[in-house]
Amino acid sequence: ICYFPGCRKKVHLIKSQCRFCARIFCMTHGSPIFHEECNDGECAKLQKLKIEKKKQETIKDIDRTQYNQKNNIQTLKPGQRKEIAKKLREKIETGQHNRVQKSVRNKSQNTDQKNKTKDKKKIPKRRK
Repeated sequence: ICYFPGCRKKVHLIKSQCRFCARIFCMTHGSPIFHEECNDGECAKLQKLKIEKKKQETIKDIDRTQYNQKNNIQTLKPGQRKEIAKKLREKIETGQHNRVQKSVRNKSQNTDQKNKTKDKKKIPKRRK
């Protein structure tokens, strides 16, 4: 029997269960908007909130896609993000490796130059 007050329809074959209050109604009273008298309108309020939230999410998605199209920004596919991250990591690692090699090379050149200047100072000049 339908849970709606005043409705005596049997619902053993065709029924509708409310997602918010989990009560069983006939097909005419199955929507939460129709059976708002049962729970002081709780089901209808919850459904309206859910619809409003979904509408706001849709508006955000539309705004985001319009912004991306306007500024010529391409969205990434799921596999592309990993590939780009991998390339970036490799680029950073090679840059660090080159930087370390360059700093080691500079240190060795600096020490060679210091040694040469020390050697020049040690050799006394002869006076005539």
